[in-house]
Amino acid sequence: MASVPTPAWKTYPTVASTNDTLKWSWYCDAPYCYFYIFDADSTQIYTTMLADESGFGSYSFAQSTTVLGLEAGVKYHARVNGFDPPDYGASASTPVFSVFAAPTVSIVTPTSDYVVASSPVTAQWTVGSSVDILSQRITLSDATSAVVYSDAVPAGARAVDFPVSTFREGRTYRLSITVTDVNRIASTAVSTGITADYSAPPAAPTITV
Repeated sequence: MASVPTPAWKTYPTVASTNDTLKWSWYCDAPYCYFYIFDADSTQIYTTMLADESGFGSYSFAQSTTVLGLEAGVKYHARVNGFDPPDYGASASTPVFSVFAAPTVSIVTPTSDYVVASSPVTAQWTVGSSVDILSQRITLSDATSAVVYSDAVPAGARAVDFPVSTFREGRTYRLSITVTDVNRIASTAVSTGITADYSAPPAAPTITV
């Protein structure tokens, strides 16, 4: 039976990026050892076989982030173990890393419970992110969840004009704006209860001399 390696972690970043590398030193007298990643609930989400017994190992996320299915804000642990499961090596005493901070999206207008009194309507939002934005999509659906309007938006845009006939009198809508960054991490902002009411008389004009 193989001895169980105990990693001495050289590097475990608090935030992983596509260029981060986990590094550890370990010893395993088995023909092969294995590297595992577990999420916060101790669910195994990734494993790969290691044939290098030199006493030093590393794993880079540069090419494997999508394969791993890592989620923003989740804490992950990594282990190395010998050929004979379930004798896992010791985990680091703290989470090994957490994944990219997701972009933040906030809808400026129309917000939830917004009343559309005139046309056309412009959707506006703000985006905060530590990396570049890859893509954006805006979607408007009605009370039956039928999509009324959906379109891809240029990465740098922060406003979209809806077609004049989009909002129908007396109907209720749900607006969502999804932003995806270059790490393929997506965030969505939602406004609900948007209604169209064109029956109210316009405000009386004022004149200043």
